[in-house]
Order: sequence, then C-alpha cells, then structure tokens
Amino acid sequence: MDHDIEPGGTRLAGRTALIVGGGSTGDYAGTGSATAVLFAAQGCNVVVMGRTEERTAKTVGLIEEVGGHGVPFVGDTTTLDDCRRAVATAAEHFGRLDIVVNNVAVHKGVSVDDFDEAVWDEIFDGNLKAPMLMASAAVELMRAGGGGSIVNIGSVAGMQTSGSIGYGTAKGGLIPLTRDMAMALGKDGIRVNCVIPGHLHTPHVAVVSGGNEHRELRNRLNMLGIEGTGWDAAWAVLFFAGDESRFITGQSLAVDGGVGSILSMVQVLRTGYVEPTA
Repeated sequence: MDHDIEPGGTRLAGRTALIVGGGSTGDYAGTGSATAVLFAAQGCNVVVMGRTEERTAKTVGLIEEVGGHGVPFVGDTTTLDDCRRAVATAAEHFGRLDIVVNNVAVHKGVSVDDFDEAVWDEIFDGNLKAPMLMASAAVELMRAGGGGSIVNIGSVAGMQTSGSIGYGTAKGGLIPLTRDMAMALGKDGIRVNCVIPGHLHTPHVAVVSGGNEHRELRNRLNMLGIEGTGWDAAWAVLFFAGDESRFITGQSLAVDGGVGSILSMVQVLRTGYVEPTA
C-alpha cells in the first residue's frame, strides 16, 4: 500500500459499497482500489467488482489489512445480468447497498477516415452504458435501505480533447448522465455525483500513456506542480459517498491539480519546455 491509511474510521460505518473496477494490480493504487481501501478503513463493507479473480482478490487483501470486510466479485459491468448478480452479492453478504462507485474506463479510439463501428460500441458500452446498467440494477436495494450515493468516475478527456475520438465523447457524456440520474433518483434519497480525475499516476494512466515516460511532464503541467494519485480521486469519492455531501447532487468535481483550467499556451510556457519570446 502506497498511502498511509488510518483504520478505525466511522464516516461510512455500517454501510455497504459496490465498487466497479476495484481490482488492484498490486503495484500502486488505481482509483478503484484506493477507494475500496479508504472506504473499508472508514467502516464500510465493500463488494469489489472487477474482470479478474486475481485483481479483485488483491484488493480484498488490502481491505483486510486495514481491518475491513470485502468480498470479490468477477463480472462484466456492460451486461445487466452481471450487474444484478453483483448487487445480489452485496445483499447476500451484507444485507444492504448504500454506495455504488462506477469506475470504468475503456480507453480506445476510432478514426474518422476508417471508422470501426465495433470499437465505437465497445467504448460507449464500457464508459457510458455500464454506469447506467449498474445504477439500474442497484436502485431497488438502495431504495430499500433509505437511499444512498452513486459516484460516477469520469475523465478530463471528457472536458478537453485528448486526441482519442470516442473515449472523450463517452466520458463527457457522464456529466449530463450524472445530472439526469440525480434528478431521477433524488426523490428516493439517492444522490448522484461525478469525480473527474486527470493527470494522476495510476496503473490505467501508465498503460494508456505507454509507461512512466510522461510522468514528470504531467506533474509539471498542473497548477500545483506535484503528482496526483488514485488516492486523491478516492478522497473525493469518499466525500460524495459520505454525509458531508448530504445536500450535494448532480455535481462534477475535477481532481486534476487544476490542469483542466489552464490555457494550453500558458501550460507550455509555464513549464519551460518552450522559452517565451520578447
């Protein structure tokens, strides 16, 4: 574990969370695994949903290290049946479901000139359809428990172009989807918000950026000049999941060191990669 977590917290005591994309590589934390551990340290029971037994089991092991209770679930969040089975797992093991974290990222792109319809559908199924399926599967149990919180995980690629056609469009769609879900579910006491990570050092970013070669550049480009990690996103998710945000819904919060608020020209000049001329 690469972050100091204090076990014994009570911010989510007695609650149950289902965290999609919560598997861990074991090297360093992604948003999902960091959120799972942080929730567990705050007294929350956690169902960890992922694509492989190995990665979900690793996260459950980390949860147990902080004295928490976790259950692994292997499934595909782009299928309604698997989403329903994941919710049923929460009901079976913990008797309730209070929090859903939709942490899914299918980071692919398509070409305008050589459009691949199958890849386009995969991008939108993973990034936009999946959160809707999981919410649909979860709301009945959440209503039965008196409400709760759904947190969607977006991307700065949905706010600015990343050069990857499709991914940014799908992630951008999470913002209005979050608002509409919040409107639809508010009467049931279910809040829906979106955390938008950007320029974080996570296993997912390392894969899509080709390793750590851009790590220093990412750090220099943000306003703070430091490195963000999956833990930074996880703390924002915890805020939206807990009682501190009881009157907040339909909102999107960027966790990006301010990089999304800087003009690109200013970013380049500020980092010193290009010297300004008189």
